Amino acid sequence: MKPTQKLVTGIGIIAVTVFGFSSLAYAVNEKEPNSSVSSAQALPASGSELNVSGNIATTVARNSPPVYDVDFYSFFAFAGDSLDVNVSGAGAQPLAATSVGLFGPAPNYTLLDDSGLGIAGRVVSEDGVYTVAVANAYAGFSSGGNVNGGASGSGDYSLRISGISQSVTEVDIDVKPGRRAKETARIKLWKKNRIKVAILGSKDFDVATVDTSTLRFGATGTEETLKKCKRRFKDVNRDGYKDLV
Repeated sequence: MKPTQKLVTGIGIIAVTVFGFSSLAYAVNEKEPNSSVSSAQALPASGSELNVSGNIATTVARNSPPVYDVDFYSFFAFAGDSLDVNVSGAGAQPLAATSVGLFGPAPNYTLLDDSGLGIAGRVVSEDGVYTVAVANAYAGFSSGGNVNGGASGSGDYSLRISGISQSVTEVDIDVKPGRRAKETARIKLWKKNRIKVAILGSKDFDVATVDTSTLRFGATGTEETLKKCKRRFKDVNRDGYKDLV
């Protein structure tokens, strides 16, 4: 596994290296409106696997053609990522059959692949936001984010997108937080007392995503020196963002 968060900055008299992992899989529910490529539901920016529970509801009115439901989802991928996209019926009323399309980044939304059986091993050529469309069976996909037709039907489905690389984010830690401003964090190396450390959150880093069981503190980032870590969130540096102590 790749580390999704590589925490490398120590605030204090000594340098400390910390390594940790965020959750590698995300599960979310569909949120409407997401029926066009421009209104695609944005999926979490982190996670090598994205799972979505959704619903397709085709509207059929008397003397009118059916109105086909399409669900669009967007996510960030890196050049060289080999993407797998799978859709299957799920829930109390599983959708009988589906079609899925993968579109490239805006503004062209080039159709990269489409299938009724899912997309396997599609390697993308550039960093950017990609979009997946889920529709009923026999839907037609074309560049520009267009989806037309398909079989009539309604039901629940499960969408899984995998093969997404993990980004590396550098963030700060505070050794012995809570001391007065500009006071140096002094460490007495001959003592074996536990040292309190805060992983600092920011607008780009949510400390709640850190898996504390994977944290390593030390010179190389492999030392299992963590003791009795409690998931306590507190704004230790008073910047408006929660920190993990």
